[in-house]
Amino acid sequence: MKEDILPGVEIVGESPAPKAPKQPPKDRQSVLIVDDETSNLMMLNKMLSSEYQIYVAKNGQEALRHAINDKPDLILLDIIMPGISGFDVLRRLHESVFTREIPVIIITGLNSDNDEELGYFYGAVDYITKPFKEAVVKARLRVHMKMARLIRTVESFARIDTLTNLPNRRGFKERIDVDWKRAARLKKPLSVVVLDVDGMRDYNELYGHPQGDAMLKTVAKALNDGLGGGQSTARLGADSFAVFLYGVDSAGAEAAATRIRDVLNSTPIPVDDGKLVSMITVSTGFATADPSDRSGSSEALINAAAAAVRPPESPIAATENSGQV
Repeated sequence: MKEDILPGVEIVGESPAPKAPKQPPKDRQSVLIVDDETSNLMMLNKMLSSEYQIYVAKNGQEALRHAINDKPDLILLDIIMPGISGFDVLRRLHESVFTREIPVIIITGLNSDNDEELGYFYGAVDYITKPFKEAVVKARLRVHMKMARLIRTVESFARIDTLTNLPNRRGFKERIDVDWKRAARLKKPLSVVVLDVDGMRDYNELYGHPQGDAMLKTVAKALNDGLGGGQSTARLGADSFAVFLYGVDSAGAEAAATRIRDVLNSTPIPVDDGKLVSMITVSTGFATADPSDRSGSSEALINAAAAAVRPPESPIAATENSGQV
């Protein structure tokens, strides 16, 4: 039976974060079309629906809501609309961590150089003027869809540790940043537990690096299984892992660090020859931050937790230390 590493402790994967966006079918990319003219929406929908999953919005508010909830692969955005203009929508999209990476193509009747320059200034990737040609719209969408897919692939690798498939330090920090402002608004504490695998160098020398990699994968799996998903865990470095705890104060972080250490210290690792079984021991440290304190940051929180880790006094001992940000 899978053992719950953090019983009764709220973690980020279970916190009231924004709802996960609905995902389009895996074999089709999605386009959000934003235009206040029904005829334009119908024309573009008919033009593109055989190739893409289509979402439509008739004003800026609807566009922002669809961008957050549906996370389209690309947005076709009109500029002249009632209420929020297309330029304002574009600016807000690029201010939000949830939508800033969605490519936006402006498609508008405004054809002056100043309007086009303003569109690129706010972050548009292309500018198409009305009346538009079907072949041109389709060709430009294909180019930008391909570029967006390549960029996302590269960026995902930049945030993932390829050995364990956990977020790396960059991905972990960005995950905390997403919740930092929300936690400040709701007056929730944030905590990080950092754990170091003890004696990793000696282990590699004794069993070899492939077996050392097997140990690191086992640690990652144990954390993932116990936490109910990889969003709260990360591999920070060679033998260092971290757990992010949303809404957990210092006392809760201390309890979580103890529980993580105890579970991992009793996790066996089969050796390649099938005859020996080695055991993991880890040292833990933790830190807690008050996000409403503007002097704090996710980087400072991670560093404080890492600094609180102390090496064990003996090969089978583990220590637990705390830090406050």
